[in-house]
Amino acid sequence: MSNRKNISLLALCFILLSHNLYSQILLQGTVTDNGGEYLRSGAEPVVNALVTLTDQTNTTRWFSAYTDEQGHYTIKILAIGIADNPSETPGDFQLMQNYPNPLNATTTIRYDIPTQSHVSLRIYDTLGRLVTELVNAEGRAAGAHAVVWDGTNFDGTVVPSGLYVYALQTEKSRVVKKMVVLE
Repeated sequence: MSNRKNISLLALCFILLSHNLYSQILLQGTVTDNGGEYLRSGAEPVVNALVTLTDQTNTTRWFSAYTDEQGHYTIKILAIGIADNPSETPGDFQLMQNYPNPLNATTTIRYDIPTQSHVSLRIYDTLGRLVTELVNAEGRAAGAHAVVWDGTNFDGTVVPSGLYVYALQTEKSRVVKKMVVLE
């Protein structure tokens, strides 16, 4: 028993002294149409359901996943250092994958910028033609941002189904991601 206490104290000291210690949380579950997994009523799995987990202390931090054919999902929460406080400092320059993807009515695009800067967020078709510009802001504040796109072009016309790219650009960085539009 004293060996276990020593090991526990040693582990606690290691955690307290380590500034670079990181952890990850893996959240797994199943989505069914009526909770039959627990009620034993023969529930069917819900396929392609979006499951989102939002940090209630900082609602700009969220994690999500779609369910598979059996209704199972796995959400891997980004690694965070013990000494880090993500709600106090903006993250690195980062463009997240839009959700839902594929989109059928609207989609949300989230991004982080580390310093105040000019930001543009544009959507292009696969031929490189500009479809629309969602953000063109001078002096955009550092931190996390989200934009909702309704799947329309500059004229307000719904774009056809297909593959599109969206590009986030500041004075110092540019990143591009793909999305699928379904009519």
